[in-house]
Amino acid sequence: MGIVFRQSIKSAIVLMASSVLGAITVWGFSNYVSQQEYGFFKFVTNLGLIAGSAMIFGMHNTTIFYIQKYRTNDYKSKALNTIANLTPLFMLALILPIYFLAKPFILSLIGSSDRNYLDKYYWFLPAIAACYAYITLLEAFLNSQMKIAYSSFLKEIALKLFIIAAIAIYVTKVYLFDGFVLFTVIGFSLIVAMYFAKSAKSKIFRPNFDLNTFSNEEKRDIFNYAFFQFLLTISLYLSNYVDQIILPFLSKRGLQDVAVYINAVFLTSFIQIPARSMAAAAAVELAKSYNDNDLPKVKDIFSRTTINVVLSSMLIAILLIGNLHSIIAVIMRKYEAVFNVFFVLLIGRVFDLATGFNDVLLSTTRNYKLNFILSVLSIAVNIVLIYYTTSRYGIIGTAAGTSISIILFNSLKTFFIYKKYKFHPFSKNILTILLCSLPPIALSYFCPSFFPFRGNNILNPIFDIAVRSIIISVSFLLMVLWLKPSEDLSTYIKTIKETKRLF
Repeated sequence: MGIVFRQSIKSAIVLMASSVLGAITVWGFSNYVSQQEYGFFKFVTNLGLIAGSAMIFGMHNTTIFYIQKYRTNDYKSKALNTIANLTPLFMLALILPIYFLAKPFILSLIGSSDRNYLDKYYWFLPAIAACYAYITLLEAFLNSQMKIAYSSFLKEIALKLFIIAAIAIYVTKVYLFDGFVLFTVIGFSLIVAMYFAKSAKSKIFRPNFDLNTFSNEEKRDIFNYAFFQFLLTISLYLSNYVDQIILPFLSKRGLQDVAVYINAVFLTSFIQIPARSMAAAAAVELAKSYNDNDLPKVKDIFSRTTINVVLSSMLIAILLIGNLHSIIAVIMRKYEAVFNVFFVLLIGRVFDLATGFNDVLLSTTRNYKLNFILSVLSIAVNIVLIYYTTSRYGIIGTAAGTSISIILFNSLKTFFIYKKYKFHPFSKNILTILLCSLPPIALSYFCPSFFPFRGNNILNPIFDIAVRSIIISVSFLLMVLWLKPSEDLSTYIKTIKETKRLF
């Protein structure tokens, strides 16, 4: 568990820096790009992420699982990576002709006011999808080699820096939106090149085209695992993005409402930083422990990662709630509608984190088929809920439908894990974390606005955020040091005191 925690600390630092860059990106989009252009960009990049995930045919999770299985057989590991790297090219060649032949039909599905954007930049989607395919695939490979911090840096830092540069150049009117789209694709392509350069340093990344290295039984096993990982990955991505994908088709304001909703999603993404930073390392350790048939260790990793994630996420959630008005005033002043959408989405996200890495656990065990079935049902229920709630309540309804679906299906997954393995993510430590949260929650509610927002002066809300964040963080950390809800955090602090080093 130690390596999971240490790698997670490094990744969390990278992800926190990424979130700061993300805030700069949102600020740039919200203030200098029209809502329609912003909504279009996020709509297509989200679709590209889903399409790219489909193009790798589940080989990212297959790589993580089977490299651990073949960790003493480099020849098979090389062959597996060769298959994985060729898969997106094969899928792209298969899908691209269909995509362009279906252009008239696809354009007919979107509103007339937004149709011109998709028509003009129709090529943007497959370009972004291809980049996301290799980013996801190579990130999984580097994670399997425990190069998690580096892969996180490329995806979370370098990629956002390219987007910020694209916005900055767009603001200076060096190019129009056409140039912005092209610059984005160039930036994504450079990130892919850097992934390849780092991966190529590993000896098991060298190509091996000898498929006979696998027995027929192994081939069937790998294909079946990859196929269900493919279905599972698509279902999981659709579960995460279906609200943003179908919103422009249901909302009267189309892509403009997408821009507002995306900003609310961005704010809730902050509380997911601890889970994202720990997920990759936890997946590798869970897969290794499961392959070694060490179920007590699987339970230990699952329980302790849940505690660590909830602990960190709770602090971030309180900071967001306590500073929300000031955050909106600084970053997205024209997006006041974000406020209510954020709180509705937050309920679902907090419950998701509290139920632990149930998706990761089910994906790295032989229960991935069940995870797929639940994910598909989740998408179907989510679409029905979003259709009903959005038509009645607008984007607030979209957020409500999403949160209800998250709560329902995470409850089902938690119930299955308990019935199958006789453990669950909840413990007295979770209650201790809730107890640690009470003083900072009270302070965030009762503390006055130290620097009231006036006119266009954004310095006041920035200072207010700083002061309130210090007060909330100190009170929370004092409670944590007193009650000690996380064994890993206590051990980490003790190690820092002894070695005088963070890592």
